[in-house]
Amino acid sequence: MKIPFFLFCAVVPLLTQAATLADRLGDAGMWRAMDWAHASASPVWNEHSWVDYLGEQPGNEHRSRIQRVMLAGGEWHAILSQQGPEARLTLYTTQDDATRNQCHALYQWGLQHFGAPARTTDASYRLAGRPLHIDKHVQWDLGQTRVTEDCQGQQENRFQFVIATLHFDSGRAPSELQALQSWRCSRQLRTAGSHAAHPLNEMSVIVDAGANTLRRSDNVPIRTRNLTLVGDPIRFSLQQGDTVNDYRIEKTTGALEGTLWQHGAQQAEVSGQCHQQSVTPAQP
Repeated sequence: MKIPFFLFCAVVPLLTQAATLADRLGDAGMWRAMDWAHASASPVWNEHSWVDYLGEQPGNEHRSRIQRVMLAGGEWHAILSQQGPEARLTLYTTQDDATRNQCHALYQWGLQHFGAPARTTDASYRLAGRPLHIDKHVQWDLGQTRVTEDCQGQQENRFQFVIATLHFDSGRAPSELQALQSWRCSRQLRTAGSHAAHPLNEMSVIVDAGANTLRRSDNVPIRTRNLTLVGDPIRFSLQQGDTVNDYRIEKTTGALEGTLWQHGAQQAEVSGQCHQQSVTPAQP
């Protein structure tokens, strides 16, 4: 049977329709083969729906192109940008969708297209009488491409305001997730001029090197001074009124050393042994 010419003309464009940006974003093979040194020549950068970015430029990157895209059941702003020599594509929750928690849907989309993630972290916490503070991150490694999902915001019963982002950039970019590390330390105190050791309660902290934050065992951030989490040793100071505790944890040996100061004068020394383990995050 012959197909009428006008029907043939209507069908051909459907059969030859180019892949949309959403299709390309989920193409793991394309990202594995991505040449980030020439990102501007890739199909994603040359997709026809991009328009010039006319918004305010953040201080650490230059944004050049923008478009809206439907993905994982929600609407997103896709932005092409440059951070120094590194090209990046980022999806941001639109303001209208910030009151919908898109984190889980975006995570499921990533699982479907990219498989199991290489790393996940969850530093979410809740203070008494306050909304849940969400702080979750997921990383997929696809060849030379790193895909990172960030979810941050607040949630309380029906109220929520959560910003979800999905970054595509080179594996060389300084965006690799760092696992949260839990340190549990025994402690004993020796006052100045005394050799007698007095046992203290165990100290438990979580090191969040990616956010340069020291946390309690329930992930609540701790206010610190002189914080050093990268390298060896870990150093931090805790202050309450005129009392300051300077701590030092040797990562290689787990040895804990500390000095107690009051009104600027040394009052005691603290010693102990720490044991470290990675924090296993819950599913986003």
